[in-house]
Amino acid sequence: MEEEKQAVETAEETKELSLIKTKGETETGTLISTETTLQDKKEIFNVENGECDIKLNDIVGQEILVKNIFMKRIVSKLSQEDIEINEETGEIVNDKKVSVITILLDVDNKKYVTASKIFAMSILNLIRTFGVEEIQKGVKIKIIKKSVSNSANKALGFELV
Repeated sequence: MEEEKQAVETAEETKELSLIKTKGETETGTLISTETTLQDKKEIFNVENGECDIKLNDIVGQEILVKNIFMKRIVSKLSQEDIEINEETGEIVNDKKVSVITILLDVDNKKYVTASKIFAMSILNLIRTFGVEEIQKGVKIKIIKKSVSNSANKALGFELV
C-alpha cells in the first residue's frame, strides 16, 4: 500500500498514521495513494500530536461534513499467554493485536475519533466508492449504530446523507 506514514517502532508496538490522499492499492484492493507535501506532513503531525475534539460514539444520530480522513494502525505484540498456537502443528497462528483508529476532519477542522474496526472498514469502502478527491470536497455522513449479525451488540457506523 502506498501511503505516507509516520511510524514509531518500539519492542512492543508499531504505530502508523496515514493521511489518505489519492492512488494505490491496499491488500484488500482499496485504491489509495499519497502525494506528500510539506503541508500534508504538517497536517499529519498536528493530527498525531493534537487532541481529538469529539468521540464518534458521543454523537450518534448527528451529521458531519467530512473533508479528510486519517487512519492510525497500531500493531502490538501479544503476551506469551495470549499468543495463539496451532496445537497440531505447533505453528504460531497469531502473535499480535492490530487496532485501527480513524480520525475524521470536518470542514471546520474539528477532529472526530473512533477505534471501531467496523467503522474503519466502512470508511475504506467509502474511499473505494468515491475516491479521495471527492471526499476532500466534502462528504456528509450521519453517525449511526448498526446491528451486528448473530449478536445483540450494535456497531458504530455511518450512512451517507
